[in-house]
Amino acid sequence: MKKYIIVLITASIIILLISSTAKREDLNQKQIETNKNYAFCIGLYTLNSQYNASEYNRNDGSIEVFFIDSLLVLDTETTRIFVENYFDSLNRVGAYKSGLNKNLNIAKCLDMYNSNKLDKYVKQKIIERRNE
Repeated sequence: MKKYIIVLITASIIILLISSTAKREDLNQKQIETNKNYAFCIGLYTLNSQYNASEYNRNDGSIEVFFIDSLLVLDTETTRIFVENYFDSLNRVGAYKSGLNKNLNIAKCLDMYNSNKLDKYVKQKIIERRNE
């Protein structure tokens, strides 16, 4: 009977630990997604401003959504610098040239969104915030 109780308690502890780790990983993934989405919006706003498409910026309030989200750790100015540097690197290598002389803002933002550089940047900022 004692062995049965010990096995039951051990199994319960293992299940609790596994579910706790899974919840923490879900939160981490949600936090990463939230911050990457925010960086995407900053990128789109930045590019639209550079290409005189600021009318779009005035009419779109997407970025406001992230300021009410407790998972946001990125600050606007540092993120804008990261974004500008990322887009400058795309321009230096001649990526995303339009044959119709159009700006390719969304394509550039998607490139950044899916990049390892943005993943590393966001994860670094999350770790920095946790260590504050």
